[in-house]
Amino acid sequence: MPKLTIGMASYNNFQEVWFTLQALRMYQDLSDTEVLVVDNYGDDTLQDFIAGWMAPQVRYVRYTERQGTAAPRDHVFDQAQGDWVLCIDSHVMLPPGTVARFREWCTAHPSCTDLLQGPMLYDNLHSMADAFDDRWEGSMWGTWRLAQVSTETEPYEIQMMGLGLFGCRKDAWLGFNKEHRGFGAEEGYIHTKYRKAGRKTLCLPFLRWVHYFHTRNGKVTSPYTAFTEDKVRNYLTGFAELALDPAPIYRHFNIMPPRQQITNIQIDPNANCGSKCWFCPVRYIDRPAGQTMPQPLFEQLLDGIQEGVRFGSISDTYTLWLSSYNDILLDPLLPHRLEALRSRGMRFCCLTNGIGLLKHHALLHEYRDVVVCYSVDLPAGNAASYAAHTQNTATTFKNILKGLRSLHALDPDHYSQAVHIGINGAHDADWNRSQLIYDLPVGDTDRQLKELQAQLPQYPRIEAMRPLCDRAGHLSQHAIDNKISRPGTTGCDRLTEWLHVNSLGQAYTCCQDYLEEHQFADLTTQTIHQALQLDRSSVIQKTRTDLCEKCTFSQ
Repeated sequence: MPKLTIGMASYNNFQEVWFTLQALRMYQDLSDTEVLVVDNYGDDTLQDFIAGWMAPQVRYVRYTERQGTAAPRDHVFDQAQGDWVLCIDSHVMLPPGTVARFREWCTAHPSCTDLLQGPMLYDNLHSMADAFDDRWEGSMWGTWRLAQVSTETEPYEIQMMGLGLFGCRKDAWLGFNKEHRGFGAEEGYIHTKYRKAGRKTLCLPFLRWVHYFHTRNGKVTSPYTAFTEDKVRNYLTGFAELALDPAPIYRHFNIMPPRQQITNIQIDPNANCGSKCWFCPVRYIDRPAGQTMPQPLFEQLLDGIQEGVRFGSISDTYTLWLSSYNDILLDPLLPHRLEALRSRGMRFCCLTNGIGLLKHHALLHEYRDVVVCYSVDLPAGNAASYAAHTQNTATTFKNILKGLRSLHALDPDHYSQAVHIGINGAHDADWNRSQLIYDLPVGDTDRQLKELQAQLPQYPRIEAMRPLCDRAGHLSQHAIDNKISRPGTTGCDRLTEWLHVNSLGQAYTCCQDYLEEHQFADLTTQTIHQALQLDRSSVIQKTRTDLCEKCTFSQ
């Protein structure tokens, strides 16, 4: 078995590997040393070259099961036959005599279990960096620390360093996190791992190396694409493994911590609900100016949601609602909305008053992979009461029932479970009617509920719902006797875990903000993720004062 393995990971960079291997063979004493190339790409040209021109001095191993900068380096240690391993980037060169001196040092320190590194030489081969400073910059934890160190200086401890060259005894390698993938985030992480294990990272001043950087004059020539979300995920995973505070990651990458992630997104694409229900401000108060949202803006918002998920400001289990004081089934661009969602693998829950069901039931069934559930909210359970309490006709109510029956007939098993129907009446059974100005006798809503259940027996999920009649005091002069006052209330999770967007692309704090007066971002000029990084504390506090203290939903 050789004393030393010099290993490198490669990814579609044959020319760089060629120069690194040839430099090792021409300028280093490779006695009692094997050279190992772990191909993380699957490059037949590289494999043939090593087999034809380099073997047996250089060994080739193909490893493509997990790609990135962590997994193939781990595989170098797994596959190494030497007692000691020196892992270098496949675009690193060493001054003459370096390998022999490193072997001698290893022989002289057989019990060392520390991580070993050395200074990086800059392109002028004079300036050097001997360590990383503990500072976040660019997209990395750590910045190069400039130093001038003699090759005869005794080894000394450093906090962290770039990983273009590092080594240790094979059996002393602690390994990278198995969940790391893609490029980056190993620096700092692996050094902390050694410290937590009671070991050190040593700088061996003679162990110098020069590194080819793929970014030159603003141009990137790397054979792979480095994604920030990969690096962020790797940092978070590594910090979690080592029980480190992730706050610096969130601050540096401008990411919202998980406890503040958005879990529900409410977008109004069309600013039209087609009804004037007795419990809704639409009946009594002119709503703010709106529009049918242009399709490019709608798709921009969908892309922004996906970006927010990648960067952690939106939970990956979020729920999307295309509703506010509108009905998505009355959107003239509904087919385009559905297709945009499908093309992105996105889904939403359809909150609707049912008016558009008859017209669109076949289209909705075609996109049942996109529309995953329905909440059909009705202000009454029979045609006469519906007409009186919506200013629509009794025929409209009958068509809603036709639409529900038509939808159910397309897939009875599916829609029996996917559709929930609620009556937003006075909720007589357990709601304080003294708050309401409601012109029907006590018990009327319960009676209408039974009537609707009898007319739609195919739907098992029909029930009375808590009325939405409060609207944070907007209706106090119209349909509710709201005597609520809660100074100091914290509101509810709508303020911190929901994102509300109107048809103009403006983000505001709460669905109860009918007049949309508590806005915090214009999503036509910035991404959702950027908007969620803004300091919203003042607008949230104003919402609590203006709305939450008057709202029955607040806590």
